[in-house]
This record gives sequence, C-alpha cells and structure tokens, in this order.
Amino acid sequence: MKTKTATIPIRSEKWKVFFKPPPKTADGAIGFCIFDERKIYVTPDEDCLGTMIHELLHALFPQLNEEAIVEAETVLMIGLSKFPQEYLLDEDGAIEL
Repeated sequence: MKTKTATIPIRSEKWKVFFKPPPKTADGAIGFCIFDERKIYVTPDEDCLGTMIHELLHALFPQLNEEAIVEAETVLMIGLSKFPQEYLLDEDGAIEL
C-alpha cells in the first residue's frame, strides 16, 4: 500500500507529512518531526490527528519543550472535539476547506 503524504507550508517552507510509522531512529515513537529535513512522520492509528497536531507544533515552535507541546496538543484536541462540524459543511453537505 502506498504511503499517504501531505505537503504543509510552515513559515514559508514546505514540510512533507508521511502517514506511516517514523524511522527506527525514533525509538518507538508514534510521531516524529525531523526539523532539518522538513519531514514529519505520523503513525496512522486512532490517535493520528493528535499526533499530527503534536508534530506540527514541534515544527512550528521548535523552541518549546515537550511539556508545552503536549499541553498545546491537548487544548487543541479538546477544542476540535467541541467544534460544531456543521460549520464546515456547505449547503449540499460537503466539507468546505
């Protein structure tokens, strides 16, 4: 199966997100941000949205420690869980991005 990927602009640079487990150098992590290479790995599992947010935060704010990143991820996930999904839909019921 082909790995799904996405390109996301972060501070005017293109970052590549790979939806597959991180390389073995990540010591069993489910997500990994390789800042110098502008790459993010996200294991596709039930928590992959939180993992992707977590790794994007690392890319966007490399100066923050792990505790701050986890706190930001938690707040964003709670906020997203409370977001009224109907605000994303157009009149035909399709998601607008």
